[in-house]
Amino acid sequence: KDNDCWLVCENMTVNYWTTPETGFTYQWTIVGGSPASASGTSVSVIWGSPGAGSIILTATSPGGCSESKTQCVTIIASPTAWFTFNN
Repeated sequence: KDNDCWLVCENMTVNYWTTPETGFTYQWTIVGGSPASASGTSVSVIWGSPGAGSIILTATSPGGCSESKTQCVTIIASPTAWFTFNN
């Protein structure tokens, strides 16, 4: 489904991109990750603390028309690996 949120782990780096169209500009807005915004056809996001987030891409044509696509993201807690031993 288009409305399903993507799952990412906290502190995970994820690369997002769009297929460019000649003359278009692209603006990314990130909620819950870093950077908070970027421009260009791709962005590398480091997701923050567990909770809800989103990534928004706005494409603007040479004539000034624009359209945005929003994708919800669920940031989940990263596991902690540990072990013990006996000797």
